[in-house]
Amino acid sequence: MLEIFGVVFGFLYLFLEFRKSNLMWIVGLGMALVYAIVYCQQGVYAYMCFQIYYILVSVYGFLQWGKDRLAHKNETSVPVESSTPEAPITYRKVTLKVLLWSAITYAASTVFMVYVLGSYTDDSIPWADSSVTVLSAIATFWLSKSYREQWLVWMIVNFLTVVISLKLNLYPTAVLYTVNTIASVWGYFYWKKRGVVLE
Repeated sequence: MLEIFGVVFGFLYLFLEFRKSNLMWIVGLGMALVYAIVYCQQGVYAYMCFQIYYILVSVYGFLQWGKDRLAHKNETSVPVESSTPEAPITYRKVTLKVLLWSAITYAASTVFMVYVLGSYTDDSIPWADSSVTVLSAIATFWLSKSYREQWLVWMIVNFLTVVISLKLNLYPTAVLYTVNTIASVWGYFYWKKRGVVLE
């Protein structure tokens, strides 16, 4: 039953992410709390820890998105309230520096987490757990910075989470992340079409 609540939060979160609504971060807090418990029960400890990381980043993301909207509002007469259908979506393009930093972080963090999980826990899938957790952390940070390319990282994360969920018999979660995988493709082009690049 707890997993079902997480799935409901997940679908609402996805809808709000398309719209780039700040409410997404609040809904995400609820989803993170639910899935922290679910993954703990399944012995998937790295992804459980990611949920705690997400809670912290949500505060930053909420404030950063508000700051971006205010900055865009001061530069243009176009309304920026993301709750309105006509509101533009503001985003940044990821830089080479961010890409390199993210790649190094992914490689180093994944190897470290695999070692810790394999040596000190009974994590059932240390390599998959570590890889998805680190990619999710990077994608969430990119999302908080409004990088459009975060959708590309989420495509990978969502697909891998489907595989993991099926292995753990978390079938409602597998359905959620199957939808998320498809939605990530759509979200990338949706932001590209409707978005306004922030300098």
